[in-house]
Amino acid sequence: MENHGGRGYSGGITGQVALGEEDFNLSDCYNYGSVLAEEWKEIYGAISGYCAAKKDGIKNNYYLDTLPVKGFLGEAEIANDEELAKAKTAEQFKSGEEAYLLNNEVTDGSQVWYQNIDNGETPDAYPVLDDTHGTVYRWEDGTYSNYEKEPVEETYEIRTFEEFKKIPEIVKKNNRANFKLMNTIFGNGKTMTESIGSADNPYNGTFDGQGYYVYRFDIKSSDGNAALFDTIGVKGSVKNFGAFYQNIEGEKAAGLAIVNYGLIDECISGSNLSGSFTDKITKEPKNLTETTTFVKGTSMAGGVVVENKGVIRNTANYAKATASASDGIAGGIAVVNSGTIENCMSIGALSTKENGIAGGIVGKLDKNGSIQIAYSAQTAIEGGTTGAVFGAKEETAGAVNNTYYQDTLSGNEEQGTAKTAAEMKSNAFKEELNTLVAGNEELCSWTWNSTKNQGYPRILSSLITEVELVNASRGLTVKGMMHKDTKLVFFGCVGDDANGKAMLENLESQGVSTTHIQTIENVPTGIALITVGDDDNTIIIVSGANHYVDKPYIDKIKHYLTEFDLVVLQNEIPKETNLYVIDFCNQNHIPVLFNPAPIEGVDMDIIEKVTYFTPNEHEAELLFQTNDYEELVKKYPEKLLITMGEKGVLVQLNDGETLTVPARKTKVVDTTGAGDTLNGAFAMQIAGGASVKDALQFANVAASLSIEKFGAQGGMPTYEEVVNVLMK
Repeated sequence: MENHGGRGYSGGITGQVALGEEDFNLSDCYNYGSVLAEEWKEIYGAISGYCAAKKDGIKNNYYLDTLPVKGFLGEAEIANDEELAKAKTAEQFKSGEEAYLLNNEVTDGSQVWYQNIDNGETPDAYPVLDDTHGTVYRWEDGTYSNYEKEPVEETYEIRTFEEFKKIPEIVKKNNRANFKLMNTIFGNGKTMTESIGSADNPYNGTFDGQGYYVYRFDIKSSDGNAALFDTIGVKGSVKNFGAFYQNIEGEKAAGLAIVNYGLIDECISGSNLSGSFTDKITKEPKNLTETTTFVKGTSMAGGVVVENKGVIRNTANYAKATASASDGIAGGIAVVNSGTIENCMSIGALSTKENGIAGGIVGKLDKNGSIQIAYSAQTAIEGGTTGAVFGAKEETAGAVNNTYYQDTLSGNEEQGTAKTAAEMKSNAFKEELNTLVAGNEELCSWTWNSTKNQGYPRILSSLITEVELVNASRGLTVKGMMHKDTKLVFFGCVGDDANGKAMLENLESQGVSTTHIQTIENVPTGIALITVGDDDNTIIIVSGANHYVDKPYIDKIKHYLTEFDLVVLQNEIPKETNLYVIDFCNQNHIPVLFNPAPIEGVDMDIIEKVTYFTPNEHEAELLFQTNDYEELVKKYPEKLLITMGEKGVLVQLNDGETLTVPARKTKVVDTTGAGDTLNGAFAMQIAGGASVKDALQFANVAASLSIEKFGAQGGMPTYEEVVNVLMK
């Protein structure tokens, strides 16, 4: 409100309350605007310019604390106290506090003030007189919400795709439920038809991927839109999470969410891999470029989200997004952005039709939407109106600062800074990005390796534990994903004796789950009697309870095997059991590592059914009746891995290279358990996503450490011990 001219009174609600107005009522009002005076004589107040006397009807009023004038009145014959009006911050207004107070804490339907807070609609900065907006409730902890009751704090641990598919139903009952991925979720080529949260019931909990991925399943939502999350609410967050190898189809479609009002942090949509692999479902050879996410929307397609009204940061998009309508819109991070996008990158290709819009980071930069620290290096951006960073921009859009794009894309100074591919694929560009994020604890730093991410800088998030170590003098190179928190579960049987109890305690102390180990009464635990000689050992095995790992036992536990990325088998349980488990895993597309030790009774056709076959050189010669190991491994690329003691490990890679991973030179104390250590370390790395070559190099170091101490189990090194050696 403004008053220009001579002597006068200006107030946010009323200019003057004069004497004689005994029935005057000024209550349950607020001023979020401004009160300005041009001359010094002007009398003005946050609520009223002048009031002759304190009235009983003046109460419960509020004003924004940034107003130049404080208090209810500009000039008064009464006390200018907080009974009349209270100053409140913009955050307090936005929280819903003032709407609740202006309604005199009434929520029974007779209230007049409303405000959208966390109901999935665009949040209001202050209360409104519009009952189509949300009723404001106050929870016991002092939080204001559009939901009457504060949900019970619940956290669900997700380990299987079947558990993952139940999340939408859980959120329907409690949209504040929290979820943690406990391992990578493999969808086995299935389809998810329901998204997490909705416009009417946005997800307001915390979804923590803990550095794991969900992959290999499609999304086709029943309501026409398709994404893992439909609506992430104001209080919702999705973090440390990646999704790839998916086909997502809908009217509006996105890699992670349709609408985000909350926070998406340290996430990845799609993949950026190259090379060949065999699809474990179809058994067909494929290129790794096919494992990205393909987002196919009719009207809108977003690599990460369709509409961002919250915050997206530290997030990478590799998904390929296509909007098929003639006027469709596609965006790398978001289709439409009226929120904040910061410290992000996008490489996935984008495509729309002749009248469509496409932008490398954002399709359309809407009112108040901003982009801070981001780069776009798409292979292609196609459509009617395209831009390297944004396709279209509203006049009221927010700032676009510190953005970069590859100069082969359509752009100008408004889009950001153009760079050549060589300039972007450099350590210097990484350093430039790191200068921008320095000092901001919420933003991840960047890393660079010419062999990773097509040579572009990557966001150094907690999503993947990547160890890149080189020791040229010893010929050791380890690169790739190595998740030290790989979930380990032991299946089998022990006796009800001291050895069985000791084994269970030892496994549990090392973080290995023993939930499914069965204790057999009146039967001894299987043991191995070991004699140690010069640089070698002899082992006598007493099977004991191992014989009870039979088909009836497997039938009890086999459905749990579908949760895992890899099943490891050895020849110390009955042959029939191994064959039964291998056949089950084949039917359910579960990779199997089989170590044929001890060598007795191994069927040679088993090698065709397993993913990895790991004999030592003596076992390989007995099984294949040849000691021409190089010719032997050529027949089974990346399947047959022959361990050869101090000579290392021999394998044929898919690219045709015959690789010998050299053993680390060390002092031999006890070779017992070296093979088991190598198999276990190799399995851990493969489950974490490492290549065969990288996994073997890590495992070989682990095996070398194990022979420096006495004991099969006692000599096995920890993850940290292996990494420490590699870093020296």
